[in-house]
Amino acid sequence: MTKGLSVTFVGNNVKAVVPKGLIEAVLKIQAEEGVDFERACILAAERIDSGSEKFHKSVRDAVRRRSNSIILSQVNKARVTIKSKGYGNGLAAGRSRGYSEGYERGKGDHQVWYLCNTCDGRLNISPNSAAHKAMIELMKDAGWGHSSCHQ
Repeated sequence: MTKGLSVTFVGNNVKAVVPKGLIEAVLKIQAEEGVDFERACILAAERIDSGSEKFHKSVRDAVRRRSNSIILSQVNKARVTIKSKGYGNGLAAGRSRGYSEGYERGKGDHQVWYLCNTCDGRLNISPNSAAHKAMIELMKDAGWGHSSCHQ
């Protein structure tokens, strides 16, 4: 294989022999920048002339694109994490709070209780407990009933 660069014209076509290192550098630029081969060659040419303003602008643009890409990637990951964990945590907390508040409100509105005859402390009666059944019998024996039934 010929060392260095050589160009041969064959009819209407051009045959070029390019050093492997140059081709690899152009392909690397193409992959890193996400550009086509022609644009990668232009970028490689600008970067070879490291003293030019085009070189410095090309480097600045590449750094900016990479930085933006990294930042956007991190922002997108954070957004997904916040959305999934935040929603799940918020839903669980809301469900727990709603249950607790509803349970307490229900107890206040519907729980059966009576006061101790010694200390006046509240005694809660559980449904279908012995105390509950005794209270039903006591109220029945005392004549409690619907007002419409006592007319």
